[in-house]
Order: sequence, then structure tokens, then C-alpha cells
Amino acid sequence: MYESFFGLQESPFSIAPDPKYLYMSDRHKEALAHLLYGLEREGGFVLLTGEVGTGKTTICRKFLQNVPESTEVAFVLYPKLSARELLATICDEVAIEYPLQATIKVLIDRIYRHLLEAHAQGKHTALIIDEAQNLTSDVLEQLRLLTNLETDRKKLLQIILLGQPELNELLNRPELRQLSQRVTARYHLGPLSLEDMQNYISFRLSVAGCNRPLFNKAAIKKVHRVSKGIPRLANLICDRALLGAYAQNQAEIDSGIVGDAAREIGNQVVRRENQWWQHWSTKGIASGLVAAIIAITVLVAFAPPRQPASKLLSASPSNGQIERLETIDPLTPQESLSVDQQTENTDEIRGIPASEAVVPEPDELTKSLAEDNRVLDSKPKPQSDYQYAAFENYEFQADNMGLAFQKMFDLWSVANPPMSLSESRNCQWVREHGLACLQRNGNWRSLMHLNRPAVLSLLSPQGSRIAIAVTDIDDAQIVTFYLNGEQHQAPMDTIDRYWLGDYTLIWRLPPYRSPVISPGTIQDKDTWLTQQLDLLDVALNLEAEANLDRPLKERVKAFQRSVGILADGIAGTITLIMLNSWTQPDVPLLLAKDKNPLAIAAENQST
Repeated sequence: MYESFFGLQESPFSIAPDPKYLYMSDRHKEALAHLLYGLEREGGFVLLTGEVGTGKTTICRKFLQNVPESTEVAFVLYPKLSARELLATICDEVAIEYPLQATIKVLIDRIYRHLLEAHAQGKHTALIIDEAQNLTSDVLEQLRLLTNLETDRKKLLQIILLGQPELNELLNRPELRQLSQRVTARYHLGPLSLEDMQNYISFRLSVAGCNRPLFNKAAIKKVHRVSKGIPRLANLICDRALLGAYAQNQAEIDSGIVGDAAREIGNQVVRRENQWWQHWSTKGIASGLVAAIIAITVLVAFAPPRQPASKLLSASPSNGQIERLETIDPLTPQESLSVDQQTENTDEIRGIPASEAVVPEPDELTKSLAEDNRVLDSKPKPQSDYQYAAFENYEFQADNMGLAFQKMFDLWSVANPPMSLSESRNCQWVREHGLACLQRNGNWRSLMHLNRPAVLSLLSPQGSRIAIAVTDIDDAQIVTFYLNGEQHQAPMDTIDRYWLGDYTLIWRLPPYRSPVISPGTIQDKDTWLTQQLDLLDVALNLEAEANLDRPLKERVKAFQRSVGILADGIAGTITLIMLNSWTQPDVPLLLAKDKNPLAIAAENQST
């Protein structure tokens, strides 16, 4: 209803778990990394918990987009099942046939046979269960027994449990201690911070087609306060606020509209937040302050007059000796300093370093509001102006994405590329030249592991999406990147403040998958892989004859283990990218120091 009024292509605050609307805060990045790490462990349980509406299911769907092609996934959305019903659901998910009245033993036997067949084909199987806090102890015990299905060298089934915090309490029961010990990765997804909430709202508006801020700072603070940082509640409030602004013909959403939207939703947390003055604790604090003010007034009124400090010079100590006292006013800086020192000494005794001692302010509500303003109004402190100015002062430029890919094409020596403003069209075009795009969501470590220049998606403080081409990272973790065709350099943590976690890199297709085939090119997959592995042996000064009788799959596994990726013996995309880094000297690398021996030898010959 309000989309055209605000220039939106679709509703930006739908509560459907659409992965394209997943804002990757640091917490969400860590959650996704835990799921991917747990999948690579091949066996046991992976646990992701979080409050209702924090984005667990959406992260899971993002995770499914990053699952390797060699992994088959069974996804259970409704876990209120008996043990037999759950086993039957797993069979349905992975297309296992079973008799209508099959017993638990028959179902387990069918699942085990399927897992063995998948393992023989080089596949890995994962079971994902959403809302796992609803599982009974009997069903959880049955799941634990499923992880006993294994060969001599590996577990055949990986189980990922998504649930609310009650799931942790369930697994802490004594009868489930064996299952709890098999959890290889755990992560609890917390609510968004105020700064993340600002970026979250801007990000969703940008994805929906609006590149200008619609919510002012006070409105964002209000959304964060009444939603408690829960994304789903924030979506409901923001959606209703946009509708309210549309009804009032108002182009900007302020805190008043957000408050009205929160009251319409009727959430109990929101109502208590809006009526903070009615809370019993606030009433108690107010009553205490009034009593304290009355007591101080009475004491001041009836206290005896204070003698000047100079008269203390004539006072005699109890031992009869006269002690000289300095004539200072009790409110001078010297006495104030001694009080500070006394506070520091007290903190040291309590085990708190004096440098970290904090004196709480009396008005916690004022302190909270001041902190909110500080987070929203503060800017990152740059080491030098140019490192931040490109992001802080960025103005939307239509050909931003096209210029980023133009730089990538330059690195790959692709002649006469078209200027396309669409990432998908650039990736389609580059495939016609024997290259392909790999789009992932990760972090610096995963990007550096792949060791390829990449196009990163950033979000400016103004809410504009920015595409940059990252071309080099040096030993000091200084990143060289191109924005709108201009070169910049900045530390990793600087870019990380704006990076959404998405990146797209270009890699070279093998001849058996490439539409561009030059005369005399080896097109058979096994022959080409054998040739590349032989080149690798040359690069590492290994004896090629030692691998003549070794199965190709074992050679691929050995290579995968050597570069730190899943050793399944399947030459998938990641394996091919790693292999190209070692066997093709002309491949552009992100880390120049990691040039392979063949590239170094080629450079030496040219010089």
C-alpha cells in the first residue's frame, strides 16, 4: 500500500525469512560461521539458539545457500513428532522409500543404507531441525543414536539443531548428557545493538529499493528501545510506522509515529516501555529521591554553622601536641583529588584495576539516553581522512557496481567488457569467456583463504549500497580497493564497519565445464585433474612417479587436506579455485606474497 509513496519496490519489513534481507551483523556472521564450521566437522551436533525473532531460521536459509553441492540436506520444520514420525520425515526429505507400517528398526536400516550409498558417491548428509526446543527427550535420544551410524573413519550424519534458549536447558538434563557431549559447535544469537539496528533498517530499505533514510535518529532509537533489539519485532514496528506515515502523508518517520505503531501492535514489552513512568521500580526510585531531598533539606537547615578552616590551627590533638593543618577550603581540587584516589584504592582492593574503575551515574535513564545518542551520533575515528571519507561522504552513483566489475575484468585481462550495472549480468557475461562468479557470505578469513580479488558489498552511513573491488591485502592487513575507479587503501577493521559480509569473486572454469574450448584442450575431467595434480607435484618438487598407481580420488583428497578444505575427494568449486592457485601462474591473487612456485619460476624466466 505504501511502497510507491516511499519509492519502494516491495515491502522492506516482511517477517518472512528471505535470505536477501538478512542483515549480517557481527553476531549473525559468527552464527553462520559456526554452522559452516560444524558442517565441516562431519559428525555430531551443531547447536544454534536465540530468542524468538532474532533471525535463526533466516540464517539457516542463508546457510543452505552456502552448503556444498556434495551435501544433501533434510530440513525438518515441524519437530513435534514421535521418534518414528521423525525417522519417517527424514526418509521423506531424502527420498528414501519405506513400507507404510514400517517399524523404527526398519526406518533406521533404510536410513543407514542410504547414508552408506551417499558416502560411496562422495556425498555428505546433514539433518536440520528447526524449533528443536519442542523435541522430547525420547526423540533427542533417538537422534543421538542416529549419529552412531558411521564407517570406520567418519560419521555419516551431521545434525543441526535450531531453537530457543530453552533448548540449552533441555540438553542440560542428566539423561541427555551423552548428546550434550557430542555438540561440536554452539552459538547463541543475541539481539541487535543500537548501531546494528540503524544499519539493519537502512539495509532493508536499500534492498527494497530506497537509498535514502526514512527513519530519523530519534525514530531509530525508539524502534530499538521498544523492540529490545529483536529483528522480528522491529520489522512489525517499522512496517506499521511506514503505513502510519503514508496515512499522514509524511515523508519521514519520527519517534511519535514509531510510538503509535508500537501501541497498535499491542506487544506487552512495548506497552511497558511506553509507560515507563508507571513501572513499580521507577515509582520506587522516584519516592526514594523525594525522601532523600527532604532529608538533605532538614539536615542543612538544622546543622550547626561550619567553622572556618583557619580556626582549626589552634585545635589541639588528643595527645597534647599541636599538629599543623593546611588552610584549604573543603571544596578545592586538592580534596577532590584525594577522594578520587580513595575510590581507586578501593577498586584495587576489590580486584578492579584503578584504570578501569567506573563511578556509576545516579540517573540511569539519562545515562542510557546519552549512550544512545553517543552511538548514533559518533563517527568512526579515522587514522587518516581519506580512509573513511570515501564511505562517510559517499553519494549514490548509478554505475558503482559496473565500475567495480570493470576492475575485476582488468585483473583477469578480459578485453572489451560491457559496462553492466547488474551483478548477475556481469557474471553471465564473464562465463562466456571461460570464467565464473562465486558469490558467498563470509569474512576476511574465508576470502583470504580463497585468495582471489573480489567485489564486496558495503553499506554507507547514509544507507547507500556500495560495491568496491578489493585487489590486494598486504602483511599489515592494509586493503587496497577501488571505489568508482579510484584506488584507496584502508585497514581491514575500517572496511569491516561497513561490510555486509557478501562478496563475489571470479575464478577460471576447468575446460570440461567451460563453453570456451581452445584447440587441443583436454576436456576429459579425470585426465585434466590428473594433469593439474601432476603440475602440482612439479611445483612442490615431488616425485610424480609415486602417484602413478594412486587413485585420482585419493590424490584429490590429499590436496584438499593440504589446503585446509573438506577432504571429500570431489573436485568442486572451492577445490578447483585452490588448484588453480597452485597450477596456473596467470591467476590473479589477493595475497601477492602467496604466489605459487610456477608463477615465481615464470617471472624469473622473463627477467
